Amino acid sequence: MQTNNNAQTLFDRGWIVRIQPPGLPAPRRVMLLLHGWTGNETVMWVFARSLPDDFLFLAPRGPVPTGTSLGGYGWVKDRPGSAREFEAYAESGARLMDAVQGWVQERGAGGLPLHLMGFSQGAAMAYTLLIQYPERIASLAALAGLVPNGAEKALQPNSLAGKPVLITHGTRDETVPVQKAREAAQLFSQAGADVSYCEDDSGHKLGPGCHKRLASFFARPQTGD
Repeated sequence: MQTNNNAQTLFDRGWIVRIQPPGLPAPRRVMLLLHGWTGNETVMWVFARSLPDDFLFLAPRGPVPTGTSLGGYGWVKDRPGSAREFEAYAESGARLMDAVQGWVQERGAGGLPLHLMGFSQGAAMAYTLLIQYPERIASLAALAGLVPNGAEKALQPNSLAGKPVLITHGTRDETVPVQKAREAAQLFSQAGADVSYCEDDSGHKLGPGCHKRLASFFARPQTGD
């Protein structure tokens, strides 16, 4: 991805969002970047730098202040494992997708493939969006994340047939145990997704081997492109 001086941070449709146009005269696809707990609209760009310059990038700020000493924002208030966790993500996701539709239409990208990349809690949101809107999502990359509790009830066999999904995780992750990523890979494979899986000897971050996998994942032709 090339740094673009036309990037803007806006308050629009009730969301803070950073939008970066592509390096090309017109976008060929759209990338929705979803940060983790205590993140904001700026933190996901480190992952996006190695991606092709044909994306229109959208990086919204989560709507929930974390209230921690680290500051930042999240996507839901519910803690992992709560009884209504998936429902909470789905409610937030529905509001977000309404805003995304407006952002892309205003920029002449309404009919383009929409790809997702989420880190940690942002990956949980990305998983939820794919389950909610499989017809609108071209592919998903989940980095160091987990599937929200209760999401398995919304997945049916072959409901994600052929959908490209990349799952990456660190084997020394103490924030989200690597077993959560392995369970996610199994769950989405059972729903028919074309799952690529990568583990690195790292903690709660994207390791170097998986970083290369991330770049190659979005460089290849994918369903909906």
